[in-house]
Amino acid sequence: MASAPSSTPASPTEALGSVLGSVEDLLAGLDLDNADSFDRTLEVLADYARGVCCCSYYALPRAQQACHTAHDAWATKLLGHQPFLRLLLAAFEDVSHATRHHDAEVVLDALLHKSSFPNDTSLLMATLKLVAAVGSAATLCNRIARIVTGNDTLSNRTAATCFRILWQALQVVADTSASVPEQTGHQAVGRLRNGLIEQHPRAVSRAISILRDDDASTFMYMMIRPHDGLKTPTPSPTVWMPLFGAVVKSAMEEQELRYFSTNLLATVHQDVKLAGAGASEVRDEHLQAIRDHIFCHTDHLVTVLTSRDASQDHRFAAAVLCGYIFRFGQLLFVKSKGVEGAARQVASIADGPVQTFHANPSALKRLNKVIRKGPSQAILVDPNTKQDVGRDNASWCALEVAATFSDIGHRTAVFESGCISTIVNLDGHIMAIDLLPSIVGSLEDANYAKVAVDGGVPRFMCHLVTRVVRHHLGEAPRFCVERFFAWFKTAMMNMVEWGERAVSGGPNTVTHDVLQLEQVKNMRQARPTKGRKSTQYAATPQTLLDLFDSMEERENARADRLMAGLEDGRAGGRQGEDETQAKGKRKNRNKKHRRGRGGTGTAGTTSQSVESVAEDGVEHHDDGGGDVEDAGADGDHIATRQERPMSDSADTTRPSSRSSGAEPLRPPTKPLQGDGSDTAGQAGSGLGAVLREGHGLAAHSASVSGPVAASVGAGPALTLAADKEQPPQQDGDDSGDEEEHEAQTQMAIAASLHDATTAAMVRPPSMPPSSSMTSGGYASGAPAAAAAASLGPLRDAVCRAIEEQQSMERAYGEALDRHSTIMERTNELNAAIGALTEATQEQPDTLTRDALKALTTAAEVCEFGERVTREGERLDQLYCCACEISRSSSSDTRAGHGNGSLFGRLPSHNDRIQRSSRHDEIAGEVDSVSSEGQLREILQSTKAKLRQLEADISTVTEATAAVEAKTQTLQQQHDRLLQRALTGLTEHRLSSLRSPEDVEAFKRDITKAREALRALAREASKMEGRLEDREAAAASAAAAPPPPPRPICGICNDSPPTVLFYPCGHLCLCADCWQQWKGRHERAKAEKERLEGAGQPVPEEVRRYAVMRCPSCRSEPEKTIVAHVQTDN
Repeated sequence: MASAPSSTPASPTEALGSVLGSVEDLLAGLDLDNADSFDRTLEVLADYARGVCCCSYYALPRAQQACHTAHDAWATKLLGHQPFLRLLLAAFEDVSHATRHHDAEVVLDALLHKSSFPNDTSLLMATLKLVAAVGSAATLCNRIARIVTGNDTLSNRTAATCFRILWQALQVVADTSASVPEQTGHQAVGRLRNGLIEQHPRAVSRAISILRDDDASTFMYMMIRPHDGLKTPTPSPTVWMPLFGAVVKSAMEEQELRYFSTNLLATVHQDVKLAGAGASEVRDEHLQAIRDHIFCHTDHLVTVLTSRDASQDHRFAAAVLCGYIFRFGQLLFVKSKGVEGAARQVASIADGPVQTFHANPSALKRLNKVIRKGPSQAILVDPNTKQDVGRDNASWCALEVAATFSDIGHRTAVFESGCISTIVNLDGHIMAIDLLPSIVGSLEDANYAKVAVDGGVPRFMCHLVTRVVRHHLGEAPRFCVERFFAWFKTAMMNMVEWGERAVSGGPNTVTHDVLQLEQVKNMRQARPTKGRKSTQYAATPQTLLDLFDSMEERENARADRLMAGLEDGRAGGRQGEDETQAKGKRKNRNKKHRRGRGGTGTAGTTSQSVESVAEDGVEHHDDGGGDVEDAGADGDHIATRQERPMSDSADTTRPSSRSSGAEPLRPPTKPLQGDGSDTAGQAGSGLGAVLREGHGLAAHSASVSGPVAASVGAGPALTLAADKEQPPQQDGDDSGDEEEHEAQTQMAIAASLHDATTAAMVRPPSMPPSSSMTSGGYASGAPAAAAAASLGPLRDAVCRAIEEQQSMERAYGEALDRHSTIMERTNELNAAIGALTEATQEQPDTLTRDALKALTTAAEVCEFGERVTREGERLDQLYCCACEISRSSSSDTRAGHGNGSLFGRLPSHNDRIQRSSRHDEIAGEVDSVSSEGQLREILQSTKAKLRQLEADISTVTEATAAVEAKTQTLQQQHDRLLQRALTGLTEHRLSSLRSPEDVEAFKRDITKAREALRALAREASKMEGRLEDREAAAASAAAAPPPPPRPICGICNDSPPTVLFYPCGHLCLCADCWQQWKGRHERAKAEKERLEGAGQPVPEEVRRYAVMRCPSCRSEPEKTIVAHVQTDN
């Protein structure tokens, strides 16, 4: 019978130390041939392992060390008994006996689990003991691997224990091989690893499937590189390539990028790179394996990267894994092709990652944005610096995507994606020394230099070089720093040279911006001087100081040359003007000489005059342009801009050149009427040809008014067809739009006025020859004259009707003209309103800190941040346009394209309609008709056409009135939007600026707005992270099961238990209930002894309470332990 428990509470050290004797007794009395004896011993040890973990969990910090010390002594006794260890491993292998297998797992977990005993240093010793018990590490690995591969229903917990033993066995081999020659160590580790791969491939697959477990990750890490100091042969692609899919699955399912996973991929990348993965004999095999295991994940990762529904951690993991995809892809070709050749080779793969990014234009920009924001939680914190070193390493890996695109010639897209800002903003500037030169390049190409300057690359480069000088100059290898400074000098000078070529006069903006940076000023001021010692930038390399000095000297010399040229131009004075006048006189004499040689006569003179006028215009333009260029080159501030009449509103209807802006919108006016004598002889096609014919709509059908009304209701503009021989002049930038508009107009006209056009092209009915006329054309006598005199009034009526028909045809043409003009203006107003709406849709009052604070969800803040990003990109483009205007040497470009009105480019009505009188011709033709019946037929037909023309004119007039009302509403809306655009940071305001001072003020406004947007974007990013964390916590709290209740006393169900019954291990009584339980036991025990001594019968209740039992399992305890439990209070 178990002895009575001690009434005095024992300390944890005494309580746990007292069981060591019982452990020795158990091992001493263990019968190796008796299974029941082993099962009982294993059960007791498993209960002890559970109890000690429970006690360690509830104990105060001062008592935990005592628990660990006692447990170490307990584990040492077990590990020193090799027969027991062999039986323990056999029980762990026997998964068919669930209880025995589970107890063995608990004991092994207590011996090997390092996380429960952070100060334990016997982990390696425990593995060595297990290896010694079975004979060798290979035997131990084979036995444990069979457990993983032979049971499909094995739990992840058991698999984790197996992998813990496996990676510890690999570590033992690696440690023991470190003390032997290198070749021998390679062979030992290689044999063990290859044996596991060949004999137990399912074990590796199972480890990959649960790679999110730390033990499985460590096992795979040991498979790749068992020891950091022992460079083992690179494993087969069949081992490491499936790792990538497992890492992707883990990161995408858990929305978390584990440091172990990325470190494993980095280790694989380094080992494969050192082993020369690009060997030609295995390249095809490796390429197919990479397609099957790595490239296949690109689509999914890019989708996650560009998705608005994914969390920030989810997107960050996708960005980093995209970087690894590019890194592994280039490993195939870097050995034979070089870095740039490898990048181009990867880009040529049809289903490769580069093609996937090309199909998603926003992916590269999104990747840089995600990297700048970083993960919401730290990946790996350095205990010394308290920085997230895992984030920096992962971020640099993700930038491999940008480096690849730069290598294949897409630096413009890389610059526009914000990659340079991402590199500079990261903390790991040592890596930027290698990465930034490869991404930016030497900028020898003028196009790349322009994009780099517009994107602010010089400022970023100076910021980075300042950080390197101040913080990392002594950390990086010397050759890396020297190479970085050499690249910095080359790229900077290439941008300076481009800046000089981009401007013909004035300062070089690249040199000016660089030398005015605060960091550059500080570095230049910190140069060593006599009697002065600087505290900052004292170690600035002389190479940088020489570079900045040479930039300043170069710009000063250039300014001196420009000033000298300007003074020479002023000193020339009147002499230059006299030479110009003499040059013009010589040209005029040459023109007269050419006209004299062209021929004589009126026709010749007219044609030559037209030619001379054209030549004069061309030569005058050339002279003026040359003068402007010379003046701009000399730096003289000569105003060459032609003043143009300003309308009430700026030009917003049609885009013109970059600097000219747009033409002003003016109310539609009726074309001026003239005699039309200048345009005689012009011919064309379509409705314009009809109106220019001058014969009118003589055979206009009755169905015209219907199509006209339908066309007005449907909305297509009823404009006149362009003259094919002499088309209206158009701006070069708008020729394509005008041609498309003209084609649509022709289709609309053909559909609605086909009958009218066909009839209009028919000349007035010709008069049949009189039967009384001879072949010579003379009257045959007095009877004919008498008959002609009797038909005089009828002929006069026919002539008047035909003239009235022609007049109404002209009126109808004018009505159509006016309708077409108004419809064209309506279309242009709609286009202008659309452009103005797009330009003013993001009002400054909607992107404010107050608007951001009013948002309540992470999705709303994310959408707000994207709006801020879009607005910032728009302002960046606008700033580039303003810089281009500032660099322009002449201002006549901005003043051009403004001499005509909105409809000045269309031929006027009097140009399209020939107004020459046809009265004599009509009278002659009517006189030739001698039959009264024919005259009356002509008169009736003409009157019918007059009625039809009246109806059609009325229809077109009503349609025009309706369109005019709509146009007035559109004009008011356009004026409101235009006023808003002219007061904001828009292209319309930029196009209205006329002086360099106004443009510079506009650039300063853009700079202030961009700074405010950047601050707002940073605040939005932080707020989004906080809201995502809050929402994720709320979602986790809602989805997670409630936490298990803390143990309470089994008697009162109120207080925490403090009494542990051994060996059952139940912690089930609080202090008060224990006193009552113990008091009742002692009283019953004393009563039982008294009754038995008196020979009296003992009641059942007294007999029951006379024996101390555990309240939970009713077993008799050997001892009771009073534990010190720390409560919430």
